Amino acid sequence: MTHYSFNLVDKEWIPCMLRDGSSSKLGILETLLKADDIEEIFDPSPLVTAALHRLLLAILHCNFGPASVEEWKTMWETGHFDRSILQEYFDKWYSRFDLFDKQHPFYQSQGFVLKKKTPLKRLAFEYAAQNNPTLFDHSTDDNRPCFPVKTAALWLITNQSFAPTAGKSSTIHTKDSPWSRGAVILVNGDNLFQTLMLNLIPGTMIPQEFSGYGKPGWELDANPNPEHGVIPKGYLDYMTIQSRAVSLIPSDDASGATCICECYYAQGRSVTENLKSDPLLAYRVNPEKGNLVWQLRKDRAVWRDSSVLFSFSADQTSEHFRPALSINLLHVLIAKGVLNKKRQFQLNVYGQNLNPGQPNINFWRHERLPLPLAYFADELLVEDLQTALKEGEEVRKVLRYAIRGFARGMLAPEGNPDKDAVTNLVDHLGAERLYWSRLETQFYYLLRELPNARNEALDAWADTLRHTCWDCFGEATRDLDGSARTLRSIVEARQKLGSGLKRVLA
Repeated sequence: MTHYSFNLVDKEWIPCMLRDGSSSKLGILETLLKADDIEEIFDPSPLVTAALHRLLLAILHCNFGPASVEEWKTMWETGHFDRSILQEYFDKWYSRFDLFDKQHPFYQSQGFVLKKKTPLKRLAFEYAAQNNPTLFDHSTDDNRPCFPVKTAALWLITNQSFAPTAGKSSTIHTKDSPWSRGAVILVNGDNLFQTLMLNLIPGTMIPQEFSGYGKPGWELDANPNPEHGVIPKGYLDYMTIQSRAVSLIPSDDASGATCICECYYAQGRSVTENLKSDPLLAYRVNPEKGNLVWQLRKDRAVWRDSSVLFSFSADQTSEHFRPALSINLLHVLIAKGVLNKKRQFQLNVYGQNLNPGQPNINFWRHERLPLPLAYFADELLVEDLQTALKEGEEVRKVLRYAIRGFARGMLAPEGNPDKDAVTNLVDHLGAERLYWSRLETQFYYLLRELPNARNEALDAWADTLRHTCWDCFGEATRDLDGSARTLRSIVEARQKLGSGLKRVLA
């Protein structure tokens, strides 16, 4: 009988972009030891990228804590992770990181067997298999291609973090994984070491409901049974929870290399729905409904919410925003003088959008935006940013009002046109979509320049809003017929647009 082995500690499987511009696949240990020479971890799937960060952060918490901000500072100043500590840890737990270990296969359920085998592609959300929607792939379950083990490893880890509810399973009814619906927020530094550190939450800041760090799943001796409503025994239990019961089935391809075509797959452990304080997610806090996880939206880019992503509200009587704890950590580090407020990092947001209560993935996304640390030292800058974004929204309303006026004039100049017909024409003209797309680059300029030249940056933003609004109106109404009705409708709409812009940008 063939003995299979693929140990994630030293096998090459994590996709890394190096600081010299090259790319490489590394094992867990080498990735952490070379973190200061790695630009970032990057996979074409933003879900895989986020899940890899989750795994590496869990390993770092196991080894270093840190227990306090002071310990965090000491680690940060070294610029690298301690080799001896990591080597000792992996020597002790080495076998637990093998995908095919006889007793403790990594992130799987030992001895887990079902009547039916599942095609491995079920673990990759872009493939059509079983309950997966037809998103990028149109194959059937009868088509069961084999994949390299390193690919299976990426999909396995990602599934434990992002698998959505999908109805019945062979164990118990499926439930969402921890990150299925929230937008994961990670602060990126100048290299992977800084990135991991900036998201490594000190023990004193971990939410009380986690009761400390606890132990990761791979250190447990017994297979956890599939269960709903699990209360994690510490932050590490939560970070490494096996939301799906999986057993990979290895085989050999024509060349003799190990590959995987199928697996056993069902519901594993689901976290209690009362736990709504994931340190790497943001929440809208409602006085009556509690924490509502912030999600990616198809019609709204992340930059439009940037002011609330790194601000805090003391108002507990109305709905407010609770940023990710990595953002809170930046506030603390700047206040203590650990980080210079003149530095700039990057905010990365990863996630998918699904229909409520359904497994259908509408899209997944990775967005980046500049993160000047000056905003964490001066709340007035955040207020200025909020004001600028509100101005952008008010100008958008003026543009829509003018375009609706134009649509009404076109459809029924002497009467009351059908409201749905007006809305359809407004959406077809696409002025608002064009408006937001053109503002994004200009907003990043505002974000960078506001701390350096407040008045000039805000004046430039107002001018940008005005010019962009006029340009988008012009492009939406330009290539139409030259009839008297069209020209009259354009003139009337331009008058509305002008008066509206004077009111908003006075």
